[in-house]
Amino acid sequence: FNCISGTLPRYLWRMTALRTIKLSGNQIDGSLPRIIVSGDARMTDIQLSNNRLAGSVPLAMLLFSSLSELNLEANKL
Repeated sequence: FNCISGTLPRYLWRMTALRTIKLSGNQIDGSLPRIIVSGDARMTDIQLSNNRLAGSVPLAMLLFSSLSELNLEANKL
C-alpha cells in the first residue's frame, strides 16, 4: 500500500526483463491496454487488486505462458 495513483504506463508491459508487478492496494485507475505484451515477455506474477482499474481484462494478459499468479480482484474489470 503505497498510495500510488494515476494510470499504469504502457511501456511497463513491454519490459521483457520484468517478472513481477505488485501494486495492490493503491489508487491506480484507467484500463489495462489491449496490446500489452511483446512476444518474449516472461511475466510470472501480476498483483493489481484493490485499485480503481476499469474495463476488461485483455486476452493477451491471460495468455502469458509463464504467468502463475494473476490477482485483479476489487477493481471494476
